[in-house]
Amino acid sequence: MGSALKEFSSESQKKKAVIDNPRYHKAVLHTASSNFMLLTITSGGKPKPLSDLTDNLKQLITIADKNNAEDTEEDVDY
Repeated sequence: MGSALKEFSSESQKKKAVIDNPRYHKAVLHTASSNFMLLTITSGGKPKPLSDLTDNLKQLITIADKNNAEDTEEDVDY
């Protein structure tokens, strides 16, 4: 993920790119409400730092990959 973020020149561009991903997980992938805290972009009314947002995004990707693998296993006919 770090290499992808290097393509952005400013911190605000990086943050916007990282913020857009949890929104995608919420709106399109319908990430479970049990992962609600990973989808938030603020804490205590203040924006989370880029490092926290990146860590949350990594966790969301891991969860999505796991769910996808489970869905694939269910589709296999033995």
